[in-house]
Amino acid sequence: MATLNMDLFDALKAAGVDDPTARRAAQSVVGQDANYVKFEDRLDRFEGRLERIEKDGSEVKATIKLHGWMIGAVLALQVGILLRLLG
Repeated sequence: MATLNMDLFDALKAAGVDDPTARRAAQSVVGQDANYVKFEDRLDRFEGRLERIEKDGSEVKATIKLHGWMIGAVLALQVGILLRLLG
């Protein structure tokens, strides 16, 4: 038997809804609550993944900046060697 949201069932009965209809409505809300909890869990996992991606992105930017400086230094040394050889 499906789980029943008794608060909703009682409220529907007090509002004059017949018993089978109130029971089905209360049972359907329980299933929606479970779906909402699953959605919240998936959203939390997604936010965690997004934070890791943002962290990785900042590390990649720092690495690219370092590589730019390294290429500049190597290029400067090569130009210096070339000028010394030709001069």
